[in-house]
Amino acid sequence: YTGLSDTDKQNIAEISFPSAGADKTYYYCREEYKIGENTEGVAVTSATGVTGATDYNGGATVPVGVVIDATNYATLPNYQTNFTIHGVSPMETSTLYVARDADINDLSTEKIITVVYKYDYEESDVDGMHVVPVSERHVVNIHINFKSGVPEVEDINPPTIVLPGTGITMRIPSVTPGAYEITGGGWELFETESNAESHINGVPYTPSVDPLYWYQDGFYLAYYAKTYLGKTYSNYVPVSVANYHDLKRVMDDKQNHLHVDYDRNRLKRDSKIYINDYSASSENGLQLFKNFYDLSVLDNPSVDANGLINSGTFVGHKPLNNHETNGVKGGQNLEFFLRTDIDHTADWTAIGTDDQCFEGTFHGDGHTISGLNNSLFYNLCGNVYNLGVTGTFNSAGVVDKGTGYVESAWINTTGTPASGVRAVFGNPTATNDIKQIVNSYYQTDKSYSTTDTDSHGLARAMSDQAFYNGTVAYDLNNFYLYKRYNDGTGTSSGVEYKYWIPGEEEPQTGHYANNIELCSSGYNNIKYVEERFKDGDFRYAGGTIPDSEDERFYTKT
Repeated sequence: YTGLSDTDKQNIAEISFPSAGADKTYYYCREEYKIGENTEGVAVTSATGVTGATDYNGGATVPVGVVIDATNYATLPNYQTNFTIHGVSPMETSTLYVARDADINDLSTEKIITVVYKYDYEESDVDGMHVVPVSERHVVNIHINFKSGVPEVEDINPPTIVLPGTGITMRIPSVTPGAYEITGGGWELFETESNAESHINGVPYTPSVDPLYWYQDGFYLAYYAKTYLGKTYSNYVPVSVANYHDLKRVMDDKQNHLHVDYDRNRLKRDSKIYINDYSASSENGLQLFKNFYDLSVLDNPSVDANGLINSGTFVGHKPLNNHETNGVKGGQNLEFFLRTDIDHTADWTAIGTDDQCFEGTFHGDGHTISGLNNSLFYNLCGNVYNLGVTGTFNSAGVVDKGTGYVESAWINTTGTPASGVRAVFGNPTATNDIKQIVNSYYQTDKSYSTTDTDSHGLARAMSDQAFYNGTVAYDLNNFYLYKRYNDGTGTSSGVEYKYWIPGEEEPQTGHYANNIELCSSGYNNIKYVEERFKDGDFRYAGGTIPDSEDERFYTKT
């Protein structure tokens, strides 16, 4: 102390103690205080070692260094005796921000962050007689374990079924962030469930913007949230598309034709095209049907840079997939359904050529095509069901020739058929005595052939009265009549079929007798009605998604 400069000595408080015997005890102030402040403090008398007053009364400030003896100290109240601080441990929620370039594998490893806190304080002894300075260091170990560095995406629900060419509406699910910030998100479609589960081969999809098509029925949809780590997906749900295609919409969609020509190997079943009433249009349904056929048989047409035909009748159209087995050449792999009667009063060129037959299936569904001056089909290798054809033709009416099959058809013509031509199916040319004409009818007193040397079948002549009084219409319901005639007979043999009885869990087994002159059911592996209704597509024939289930639609779970 004596070696310090005068300036440094001013920073040190001097305390002087009176000389006394060894048994004399003194106390000194470490901090100044005011007597009477907050109603506390008592007067200090006989203070020693302080220049000036030796007595401190109410209101006076007792400076640091005042020395008093034990007698004065004993008069001071001791509030530190048994003094305890009561409280709770502080709690805090902290947010840890992770750098975007951090390694998620490193983050996912258990971590401990050690924090050291230093505390300096003064503490009295138990009796409150002595105060000592204390310095502590507290070690806090913060245990960090990231459950996941990726976000969590809310589950999504399957969308409702839609018609082809229609988009679906989906609500964007909520996303709970993980270690990384969310940088984006979107939807993806997967062709198979395994791809959806593995999140591979997905294609971008925008709900309410991108339409869905029949080939995408049963695809899987998922939402993903994007971070710097990559994509995190929601659950995946199937999308449902009805197998219904309006013919006019198909032809108006020159770019894609509603994808009815999609690779047949990748479809659940053939695309179904419905011919509706287009009376307000410049072309009726029959002409559109022929246009589709003609477009399907174009080979290597000239196209522009966008792949669209740039010359001829179908300018602006994309060529149809006319692969020999997987495409729609000549209508193959397609089913057409007539939804209205059609009056075609103009000249008619029959569908099909010597080189290319009509290969699809044409369902008349009880409707009539009138006004034809030639057969509907020239060359048929597909199937025709439940159709009426009238006009002025001198030919068969439904089809001139081919290896195809016609069932439950009827014709009526004011023309004079050529000698030797059969009614309905003029010249069937299948081999091995295969039936090609079943349950079909024509107008009496026409010179159609009644000879069936090749066992392909013949249409039956019916009088005008039979046409007008409902007899022909009754007989055209061949399947239901045939089933009625055969129920309960041949219960253990013949062609097997299944049918449901309300309330029963398992289907019943019945058998058809083998009488293909009346109905094709089971003949040559054709089960028309069963196949027609088993897949549920019939529900969409009106071009709408029904609000309630059809009683004919049964799903066994």
